[in-house]
Amino acid sequence: MAAPVQNYVTVGPGQTVMMRFDQAKESSSTRMDPKTGIKSDVKTLVFHVTELNGQPISTIYSVLSQTLQKAFQPYIDGNTYPRYRFTITRGSGDWDAPRIAAAVPV
Repeated sequence: MAAPVQNYVTVGPGQTVMMRFDQAKESSSTRMDPKTGIKSDVKTLVFHVTELNGQPISTIYSVLSQTLQKAFQPYIDGNTYPRYRFTITRGSGDWDAPRIAAAVPV
């Protein structure tokens, strides 16, 4: 089960978590890929997490995956994401990106 590491939620290979959010912001930065050493400009979608696996919490979930950012975009555009509990899952491979497995209205 994923847990906050420092002040962030991480979803590791083969993990599934449920989260609720009350804030979302986009940011851009230059990052270095730890495996390749290549620098690139990266857009990040940052959520404030208020619930993790049914438990209240105050932490951050950062989304680097462009595919996952696109999946969240309709909820952000409509400002409806606070009214959903999202189940996020990730395949078992190191390069598998997280995805929305379910978005359940609350």
